[in-house]
Amino acid sequence: MSSVKKKAAGNWGILSAAIFGAITLVFVLISGESVILQIHDNLDSVIPLYKMMKDSHLYWTFGSSAPMLGGIDRNYLSSDLSLYAWLHMLFPAFSAIVIGWYIKIAIAVAGFIFLGRTVFSDGDRNIFAVCGLIYGILPTFPTTPFGFASIPVLLAVLIRIYRKADMRLYPALLAYPLLSNFSVFGIFICAYIALFFIIDWIVSKKPAWRLVGALAAISAGFVIAEWRLFYVMFFTHEETIRSTFSTQYTPAGTAVRLFVNSLIRWDYSAATYFVIPVCALYLIYLNYGYIRRKEHGMLRDPFNMAAAWQLLNSFIYAVCNMRWFQEILGAVIPPLKGLELNRTVWFSPFVWYFMLMIILCRLPWKNVFKVLVLLAAFIAVCMFPATYNHIRYNVESTAAKIKGGETDLPSYEEFYAEDLFARIREDIGYDGEWSIAYGMHPAILNYNGIATLDGYYSFYPAEYKMQFRKLIAPELEIDPDNRDYFDSWGGRAYVFSPDCESKKYYSIAADEADMLIDPAVFKEMGGKYVFSAVKIRNAEELGLYETGVYGGGSEYTIYVYSVS
Repeated sequence: MSSVKKKAAGNWGILSAAIFGAITLVFVLISGESVILQIHDNLDSVIPLYKMMKDSHLYWTFGSSAPMLGGIDRNYLSSDLSLYAWLHMLFPAFSAIVIGWYIKIAIAVAGFIFLGRTVFSDGDRNIFAVCGLIYGILPTFPTTPFGFASIPVLLAVLIRIYRKADMRLYPALLAYPLLSNFSVFGIFICAYIALFFIIDWIVSKKPAWRLVGALAAISAGFVIAEWRLFYVMFFTHEETIRSTFSTQYTPAGTAVRLFVNSLIRWDYSAATYFVIPVCALYLIYLNYGYIRRKEHGMLRDPFNMAAAWQLLNSFIYAVCNMRWFQEILGAVIPPLKGLELNRTVWFSPFVWYFMLMIILCRLPWKNVFKVLVLLAAFIAVCMFPATYNHIRYNVESTAAKIKGGETDLPSYEEFYAEDLFARIREDIGYDGEWSIAYGMHPAILNYNGIATLDGYYSFYPAEYKMQFRKLIAPELEIDPDNRDYFDSWGGRAYVFSPDCESKKYYSIAADEADMLIDPAVFKEMGGKYVFSAVKIRNAEELGLYETGVYGGGSEYTIYVYSVS
């Protein structure tokens, strides 16, 4: 065997990741913006938010307002000190998404190799790399892709600090929040470090003060990286919509079902078909061996500790909306009211593949069998019908096109229809006037440089929620479902319609519809334009006149109305 072949054989894990990256990159370069990306909580929120901030020059500013939700204060929006946000500062939106996806995979691969070397000093880095690749392509929530990908890096640093205080690692913890997000991961990371410190102190009878230093470093990093969030929370004294969230308390029976479902059927893990059964069988095998041999160390076994973490994630997910939990939380830490503590389950995808890595490193299987296990896990992830599985969407779309069919999902290019909206802006002489969307996501307008009174964001002043409620009151008065949806949450400040499903996905049920808003409130809020995906039958009653109808080059037909 030549030296090149030997080197390739010795690095088959990293080579596999590189080949996967090359194949997908060719597909993206050929497809361009015709690729299909998930709309929900992605194209309808995250992506247009970053583009709007860039187009409006909101990065690194203070005291400015954004052209959405009637002029939300800049401090409510995403941090400037975020590596993912920096991509959107530097590159066009679609390019930033693609580059970010590959960086996410690279962070996950490098993180698993680093973590593998930390847990198994003599382990096979090829196994580490492929586990990292699988974890890197998992369909996870899009708000903070680097936050998901960097969990193995963080765990490795914390393990090394726990074993031996190394001052060189503390700056890494201080900088870590640049990759993550406080409300999504940071608050739970800090809580888990504190919890482990207490449990370890009880078990070992000796406090690991170096973990307190780690907690201080990472906490300081989050405060610095997300100073805008902490400024709004503690210094503006402004009531936010989080104080208006209403909790539907979870009954005990439902909590049990949530616990089980979060372990075996949760959407983001993509582990249901393969990894979970493997981990469950090994858990039984491992602990039966400890009991049979009467060996010590069962509680400190890395696999058992990971399994305990998994159970804790699911337990909090299940009980966080039970009355007793909410009452304790509200009494002890009032600022956490409204925070989605069920996000602990977002750590679960990493834990499953960390456990798989431990199994493959421990069992004396031949490499061929380990490769088959990893290949099965890889295929399961690629084809798992999860919400954010862009790989599956595009495979199915490409297959449909080859067969001469079509897909129901719009491409990135079709969803935002930039050319169409550029033509509309020019034709109506648009100059930053406040607008609303009807029959489509306001994010489409935000992406295309149109200021909106409506929008999708779950952290803004409660006062504006009440003002916007007056605008859509005519609809809410006759629609109890949308009334409960808006009043109990309000993250989607949309102009609702019985003819357009406008919560998560849009489905236009008619070519025309009545728009139920208060026209006096619309004028009072400074509204001028309505961009609608359907013809508005009662436009004249609302004091609106049709400015134009636009279409072509897009799946949309856009009706533009203006205040008369």
